[in-house]
Amino acid sequence: MGIGRLITTVLIVLALSGPASLAAQESPYEVSGRPPSGEELVMVFLTSHACGPSQRPEVIEAVRKIKRRLASYTDSVGRPFSAVGVSAGWDVEAGIEHLRKYGAFDELISGRSWYNTAGVRYWHRTFPAKASTPQIVLTEQRVELVQGEPIRVASTGDTLYEARAEYGDEVLVHRAGDSEAIVEWAESGAPLPK
Repeated sequence: MGIGRLITTVLIVLALSGPASLAAQESPYEVSGRPPSGEELVMVFLTSHACGPSQRPEVIEAVRKIKRRLASYTDSVGRPFSAVGVSAGWDVEAGIEHLRKYGAFDELISGRSWYNTAGVRYWHRTFPAKASTPQIVLTEQRVELVQGEPIRVASTGDTLYEARAEYGDEVLVHRAGDSEAIVEWAESGAPLPK
């Protein structure tokens, strides 16, 4: 193939992909790396590496889309947001590897099957529901950062402060209780309840 024909082919491909195609390729969710302060919105994604519906490509893309949408919303109104990935299974490493399919999370919890810290909280105790995967639990809570005691770092001479935060009650905002509900929520733009 000559250089002229190659350039023509590339231009045709670019023309066919167009702006609509480029807009569909949204950037992935990025961890903020900042401590929360204010009314924090928390998305908890409960899954398992052994769960068939959790493996479906449309579910994986829906979870990615919901994270981006919620992060964009909270950023636009100046609220903190965090995404927590939870894998219910006994194999910690398999759970973490499974969660990587869904993109970045601010926090990962894996292992102890249905009895891990998040499982107890979001299935059994605080927000009880049927222990099944996949699910998204959306909560909010008030977080106030409190400056703690000063700590002098001997090696550098710097003064740091003990990091502390005071948390209000966690309130359930929304639950997408199965793969179909997750996909539907993503397709509707992941709106928050009024």
